[in-house]
Amino acid sequence: ISVTDSGVLVVYGGELKPRAPIDTGSRNDGTPRGSLHVFDLAKSLLSQGWRMLTPATQHLSPKEIDQGLPVPRVGATTVWHGDALYLWGGRGGEDMAPLDAHQVGIWKATIDWAQGRKQSVRWERISAVNEDEAPESRSYHSAVLYGVGLL
Repeated sequence: ISVTDSGVLVVYGGELKPRAPIDTGSRNDGTPRGSLHVFDLAKSLLSQGWRMLTPATQHLSPKEIDQGLPVPRVGATTVWHGDALYLWGGRGGEDMAPLDAHQVGIWKATIDWAQGRKQSVRWERISAVNEDEAPESRSYHSAVLYGVGLL
């Protein structure tokens, strides 16, 4: 969970049942892969409900979806910075295996805040110049953003 500068709570991933990450993309849990759940804390209306923002994937091939969206995971961390959500780490699948090098990297989610039903999320993988020196995959850790202009 992270909170935007304007007071919107943003939730990605997790599990409801042990070893069953939500956001499966298989529609078994009703959540398309790469979705975010948002709740506007600034409105102070508990009756407003949650909204689910999904990536626009209808024009992508299965390979493009596999490379362009984070896989379902638990135990990842997120931080909000500027206009985007940043995601790192976690474990995935029923065996809760460490993620591969591509998936464990840093993911950036940019939200299109357009009014009405057109709100969506766009994911991109942020590549580091020293990918081979990245920390080993981990889960159930914590992350904070400290200072300004870090990214």
